Formats: sequence, C-alpha cells, structure tokens
Amino acid sequence: MSTENKNIIDRVTSWFRNSVTFKIISIAILALLMLIPSSMVDGLIRERKYRHQDATREIMDKWSNDQFIIGPVLSIPYKRYSFDKEGKKTTYIQQAVFLPEKLNMESKVDPKSRKRGI
Repeated sequence: MSTENKNIIDRVTSWFRNSVTFKIISIAILALLMLIPSSMVDGLIRERKYRHQDATREIMDKWSNDQFIIGPVLSIPYKRYSFDKEGKKTTYIQQAVFLPEKLNMESKVDPKSRKRGI
C-alpha cells in the first residue's frame, strides 16, 4: 500500500474516533435498534394481560354468575274478574306478593381460589 492510502485511512479512523457527530449518530441508530425488542416485549406483556383478563372472565362466568340474597317471600294466588261491554265475565289468576318489613340475616361465605392453566 502506498503512503497516501495509509494517510487517508489514518485520517478517516482519526475522524471516526474524535467526531462528536459520528458518535451521536451511532448512539441514535443503536437506540432505534433497541426499540424493536422493546416493542416486542411490550406486545407480549399486553397479550398476556388480555389473556389473563379473558381467563378470569371465563372462570367467573362458569363458576360464579350474579348471586342474589333474598329473604322469604309470601306469594298468594287470587282471582280477579272483569266484565267487557257485552257483560261477559273474564277471570284472571294473579299473585299477591308480600315481603317482610325487616330482615336480619347472618351468612357465611366460603370462597375458593380457582386457577386455570394454559
């Protein structure tokens, strides 16, 4: 190799070592490249969160739908009569429902933890 080629190579390598612009561009490129695996991990975390919510919702639907606590109800059937314009009598059977004015209850809930695998 000639001295002129070595001199050019030395100048270029010296410029790369001492150039602030080259260092900033290198750091920016590396930061952009590191965003790719970061977004992949973020997508995996989001997917697992949604899968967890779906599994929780599915278990709740299968094992514990809405639960209601009601007290005693007294239901008494009775007949109701009505007459139309022609004087024809129609009988309806209806229910009279009576609830207690006061209700004191004691109960015990025995919860169980359920898990679901993949």
